[in-house]
Amino acid sequence: MEKTERINSIDTLRGLCVIFYLMFHFASWWTSASALWFFGYWRHEFLLSYIPYLGMVAAPIFIMVSGMSQRIAIERRRIQGFPESEIRTHVIKRGLLLLLFHFFLHFVYFYWEPGKNVWWWDEIGTIAISGIIIYYTSKISIKWRLILISLMMFFYPALRIILHIELDYTLLIYNAPWSLDRFIAGMISNGTCPIIPQSSMAIFGSILAEYIINTKNGEMSSKLLIKLLTAFIFIIFITTIIRFNPNFGPWDLGIHLIQSFGIWGLVFIVIYWIQDINKVPSSGIFTLLSSLSLTLFYIHVVFGYSVIFLSGGVQKLSIYSFYIILLFFILVFLILGTYWSKIKFKGSLEYLLRKLS
Repeated sequence: MEKTERINSIDTLRGLCVIFYLMFHFASWWTSASALWFFGYWRHEFLLSYIPYLGMVAAPIFIMVSGMSQRIAIERRRIQGFPESEIRTHVIKRGLLLLLFHFFLHFVYFYWEPGKNVWWWDEIGTIAISGIIIYYTSKISIKWRLILISLMMFFYPALRIILHIELDYTLLIYNAPWSLDRFIAGMISNGTCPIIPQSSMAIFGSILAEYIINTKNGEMSSKLLIKLLTAFIFIIFITTIIRFNPNFGPWDLGIHLIQSFGIWGLVFIVIYWIQDINKVPSSGIFTLLSSLSLTLFYIHVVFGYSVIFLSGGVQKLSIYSFYIILLFFILVFLILGTYWSKIKFKGSLEYLLRKLS
């Protein structure tokens, strides 16, 4: 891979993911219809009926794409001749700094409710740790990485029992008490995005990235593309059948993630074929959203809570107000992001992580 090579399909997929989690979070916080989502009534609100599905896929894509990007970044450093010890230090330092930002920013925007959500373990925490996992697993073959993913999927229900996790906090808001053992338990296999099994999405992303790395000029052959497409379609078919079987209930989250491997692997291959093989120009909007995805992850929380404050509380807005304010937010961010790109993203979270690590 060349130093300056950019894989447009990764930007597009991450940009789509950003839009997905913006829509899901804002709808959940602002609209009265979202209060009925947990009870299955969103289907009656046609203009919001698809949004819960965006929420279910946003985190897996975000983590998968981060795994792809981190694996490619590691390989680029190796190609450029960086010492392995320096690459390892960079990866670990970056992961720990991102984790530090994660806790600091949680504390900042939840300070008025001491303890509430400060120790919440979400996507950014898992991405921070996944980067370190990606570095060490990059030294082993794809076969062994697939075995590691399988072990995560098979053993995580038992892990939850061993760690005495009584409730499924992926569905309920978790007001985490600060005790070291409960925090570690939640970090490993609890919260909204636990390391096990969610980091398997990052490992899967690293495998996809490796196919790109190991092909000539970063372009997969038609034969390899067909093999991957066939594999992903097979995964989708098998997991769909399994999820109808109640005997697999304890592994439903893991099966859902495996299904996500198939769905988003398939989507990525199609976008990759369009943009990186056939050289169809990518949208600047997706590239911009992708370049500032970590920064936007936190900016949208501050903005979202500001709207809650101004509207008088959670879930007070109409469906139409939701769409108007969402479009306003995206428009303002694109204008700001365009300016930011001209100064090489100085001051963004991504920029700070690069400088500090």
